[in-house]
Amino acid sequence: NPKVVMVIVLKWALNKYLSSPKVCGGLYFIIIPIFALIYALAPTNWFHYENGSLSNFLDSLYFSTITITTLGFGDIYPIEVASKILVTSESILGVLFIGLFLNAIAFRKSEMDATEEKKKLDAEMKRNAAFRLSRQYVILMPYIENYIELASIISTPIMNRIGDFKYNPDFKFNELYDLYNPTMRLRDGCKEPAIVHFYKALHDLERQLESILAIVDLSYWRGLEDNILKLLGVFNDHIYETANLAYIPSPFGSRSLIDAQARLIQNWNKEITYYPSNAINGPVDLYYLIKGSVPLAQKINSQIADVVKINIKQ
Repeated sequence: NPKVVMVIVLKWALNKYLSSPKVCGGLYFIIIPIFALIYALAPTNWFHYENGSLSNFLDSLYFSTITITTLGFGDIYPIEVASKILVTSESILGVLFIGLFLNAIAFRKSEMDATEEKKKLDAEMKRNAAFRLSRQYVILMPYIENYIELASIISTPIMNRIGDFKYNPDFKFNELYDLYNPTMRLRDGCKEPAIVHFYKALHDLERQLESILAIVDLSYWRGLEDNILKLLGVFNDHIYETANLAYIPSPFGSRSLIDAQARLIQNWNKEITYYPSNAINGPVDLYYLIKGSVPLAQKINSQIADVVKINIKQ
């Protein structure tokens, strides 16, 4: 319906432009010379003026000014019906635009106050979220560090675990062959292989990250939230845990299977990819799991640490 469209457009224009103090003030001052020009061109018998007629533009500008401001000194006044209607119209428009101007100023002020209040509220909510994240980070940090450390152990042969070695992002697939041997950490003992502790650390970290997503509003740190979701996605995508743990024998079982698997990994010289029903798929999945997850875990650790530092300073 064209009429409905016109009404909608008109309302939009009024809301957009007449809510601006500049527009309302500008229109108020534009009306003065417009009506002054009309008065100057009007018949001389339309107005009573002690000095003659309003054909002088300065005189008509003067009359237009005192009319729109409703001062009305009385030295000039309309006589004819047409001139009275004209003067009345200018007076009403003056009052209207002054009202709109004041209303626009009040609206802008309330808008600015609301914006400022929203900023304060957002800042307070962000501080609260940063505080919660700081509290959660105290719990999370050991889990991240443990996961990265176990990933480093899995991807490093025992003979190369010398001193304070760190995760090597360029480790080779063939270096995973000691995954079924102990971690060589005193806290892990010698009974369970490193791969068992690695998957335990993975699931512990997974639960902690899920807890942070549930407790802390991370919308203030989209990059951090995205990385956490990506890391959980990497954990979810690599599903060969059961296959990798299946080679671990019972306490009284033979090591022949894990020794054979270790030799397969160490001597593998083909493409590192998944093969149909092949024993190498478990280690391949582990290889890509570590490659994809550790950089994300390190990035998450760094991002949260930065948020915590900023929060402490504030």
